[in-house]
Amino acid sequence: LRPVAFMENFNRSRPQILNGIFQSRGRRPDKATQLVATDDIGVFAELALAQPEQFLGKTIELAGDELTEQQVTDIFARVIGRPVKLVEPQNSGAAPSEEMQAMFNFFNGEGYDADIPALRKLYPGLHTLEQFLRRNGWENAQPVPIPEKSSTWG
Repeated sequence: LRPVAFMENFNRSRPQILNGIFQSRGRRPDKATQLVATDDIGVFAELALAQPEQFLGKTIELAGDELTEQQVTDIFARVIGRPVKLVEPQNSGAAPSEEMQAMFNFFNGEGYDADIPALRKLYPGLHTLEQFLRRNGWENAQPVPIPEKSSTWG
């Protein structure tokens, strides 16, 4: 099982998002990123253990949703019940590490390629981002103070 980017990673930016700011990760506006809830990874692990003949020797990318950054921003606004603005990534002035650059190139290039419709046939309860957020305390959540030394992923 090969999970894609975790939906739970948005928790790192919760104060900023709840205050109406979703910081871009530097994705192309037209480039969607696949996301998965970690609970869904557990379900597929259980399926693989219960039906080893169906999964043995196979690599399966796991994703429940595929969205552009603007679509993610719009979903956050809908779930928290107020506007959220997509803003450009902050530039620290330092060149990104080789690993970070490789990651950005991957996400803006080939990215993940999970077959979400096929995964939904195996497990119809696979979370979309909106379902995940609503089930994990984001719905109508109120703003919280942004930590003074906050940083977002990337």
